[in-house]
Amino acid sequence: MGDEGPETLNILMRIMRRPWGRDWAIACALALSVFTTAATAQQRLAAPPRATHPMDALTISEVARAVALIKAAGFADARARFPTITLQELPKAQVLTWRPGQAFARRAFVVMRDQGRTFEITVDLTAGTVTRPELRPGANPNMILDEWLIARDLTVKDPRWLAAMKQRGITDLKKVSCSPLSPGYFTNEPYGDRRVLKVPCYELETGTSHLYGRPITGVFAVIDVEEKRVLDVIDLGVVALPPQPDPRRVTRAALKPVQMTSALGRNYKISGALQVEWDNWSFHMRMERRVGPVISLVRYNDRGNRRLIAYQMSLSEMFVPYMDPGADWSYRTYMDSGEFGAGFLMSSLMAGSDCPADAAYITMAVPNDTGRSFP
Repeated sequence: MGDEGPETLNILMRIMRRPWGRDWAIACALALSVFTTAATAQQRLAAPPRATHPMDALTISEVARAVALIKAAGFADARARFPTITLQELPKAQVLTWRPGQAFARRAFVVMRDQGRTFEITVDLTAGTVTRPELRPGANPNMILDEWLIARDLTVKDPRWLAAMKQRGITDLKKVSCSPLSPGYFTNEPYGDRRVLKVPCYELETGTSHLYGRPITGVFAVIDVEEKRVLDVIDLGVVALPPQPDPRRVTRAALKPVQMTSALGRNYKISGALQVEWDNWSFHMRMERRVGPVISLVRYNDRGNRRLIAYQMSLSEMFVPYMDPGADWSYRTYMDSGEFGAGFLMSSLMAGSDCPADAAYITMAVPNDTGRSFP
């Protein structure tokens, strides 16, 4: 992760699945800010109550208002889920000519999943109006938390899966953790257009903090999350569990801590929701559920000429095929952004552990599937 000492504003993210965020941040070059909900920071900025810039992320109240307007218009009820609630950006020309203090419209783009169908909706938050939902036949949004829970719970109750565990000598299900995954795309599978998840499981006998250390290889369940039904339990035969590792223990005393500080004060400035200035550089940033950090309006002050270097930058996708031909591994071809959500999987940073002493910590609100937001 790019860390250039006390004069930098560091963008540090921890993604629960894998450290692709490091490569992305380095490629951005300017993305040097800290996002977290940690409470023990020298400088902590709360999630903004209102938007002050056209490119600001939707606020907590705007997310809730978008869903409330959709329901009030009769387009959704309690069964509907909203895997995408994000800023509907204004036209580029309007954004570039906007100046601080000027009014600007606010719109939300919403993807709704309801009774096995996917809809796209635009909500004008300023006018309080909603476009009629546009059906997207065959489209599947990213994984929804309810689906993950359904797949996990159905797996551990299925008689075929229970028999497979017993065959492997596993009878105490408290020592088993199942983690539903996206199914991959294979034209030769019998599941057709069903919305399915595939569920591998892991044995937790060791008591270590590494969830994936002892995979129960050779068996997984296939769940239709719309019908809430186990379609299949694929059992390729018993494979011995990995050997028990040595318990984690401290091998030696830690060295004295080293801190980098800005004795004369920070060289960066944060204003508004998240407008950053550092040296001759300036940029706007927001956090989105799917792509994570979005960096906009990157400018360089070249002797008074504030040159526009990039209008907007963000993660496009992170495709991670595991490349194992076995049936219980070949489907693991994750699209981390589109299937799971880079921003959704963001976790908090710890002061004194993850970031330099002079880092700024910013609470970011990310929408969940029901229209609420969590920091």
